[in-house]
Amino acid sequence: MNPTRYNLSDAELLILASHATNHKTCKDDGRIAFLFITRGYMPLELLWRRYFEGNSELYSIYIHAPPGLKFPNSSLFYGKEIPGKVVRKLSMDLVDTLRTLTAHALLDNTACNLWFVLACESTIPIRSLSFTHAYLTNSKLSFVDSFHPTQEWLLDGWKMEPEISRQKLRKGELWMAFQRKHAVMIVDEKYFYKKFMNDCKGPCFPDEQYIQTSLSIYDPQGIANRTVMSVNWTYPHSSSPYTYFSGVITPTLIQNLQNLTVDLMGMHQDVVGGSGVQSST
Repeated sequence: MNPTRYNLSDAELLILASHATNHKTCKDDGRIAFLFITRGYMPLELLWRRYFEGNSELYSIYIHAPPGLKFPNSSLFYGKEIPGKVVRKLSMDLVDTLRTLTAHALLDNTACNLWFVLACESTIPIRSLSFTHAYLTNSKLSFVDSFHPTQEWLLDGWKMEPEISRQKLRKGELWMAFQRKHAVMIVDEKYFYKKFMNDCKGPCFPDEQYIQTSLSIYDPQGIANRTVMSVNWTYPHSSSPYTYFSGVITPTLIQNLQNLTVDLMGMHQDVVGGSGVQSST
């Protein structure tokens, strides 16, 4: 890793990463940078260790944990941490954390990172790393969920216009996989970021709208408008997606998730957005 990037302010880091459009020639198809945002230690570390085992040339790891949390030197995540900050719900904090993680991955001169996948402590891989790597690197599109929100998300709680028309507002899962050119866009974008930072109030969810909207406007043909991750929002009376626990994680569940072709568990989409096809990783 390049230690100098840890000494930069977030603003300096983003500026430097925004110029990381080119990369040294890769000896292979490049790596997937796994960007973890976690609220504590990784309870599924043994699973991730098995997932990554024997494939060091296919992946890189970057993790944002709460301030003061350090992984032991025996951990898979030891030395992969970026400086941690408090992440508040319903704010730009998650967006800032994603941008910072992406910047670190772009500037890491020890790895040829060409794809970037966002994950958390509850994420489980349901296909092999080699399958995931082949699936992503063979795609010309980034997998960013981006659909026109249903009426319930078009409330007048914040002033979108004139920068963003109601017709151009997009919504989708925070969990996404994007290629390097979109990683650079994400760290470099300022116009819509300022709008969301200043005016995204009330029924506005920056982590589910900012990147989804900005990439849809800047490069609508470059994103698949769907995610490659399955997120279950069908759990009743909850503002968070369902977390699978050990008692329900069975081979049948994994097979059913692998066979998904239509998102029946994600955020509701209207006719304008259409149903998103998902290929779960």
